[in-house]
Amino acid sequence: MLGVEAGLFKVHDALHQANVCHAFGGAIALAASGIVRATVDVDVNLFVAPEKWPDLIEVLNGAGGDLSIPQTLRRLQERADL
Repeated sequence: MLGVEAGLFKVHDALHQANVCHAFGGAIALAASGIVRATVDVDVNLFVAPEKWPDLIEVLNGAGGDLSIPQTLRRLQERADL
């Protein structure tokens, strides 16, 4: 299992290499502004058109994610403001 810091860099590197516009949030963003709190996850906001979601899921899985493509796409479509 990766630590939070290692996970953050692994996700960032994979998204950057795939040219995916992204921003980190949650405790990571708070820490960057000087407010430190414990966390065990990496919150990331992704700015991707719906037709690119399958590619994005592959990128995240390549960075250590464990996302089921059909299930994840269904959840994204349910929550998307299209």
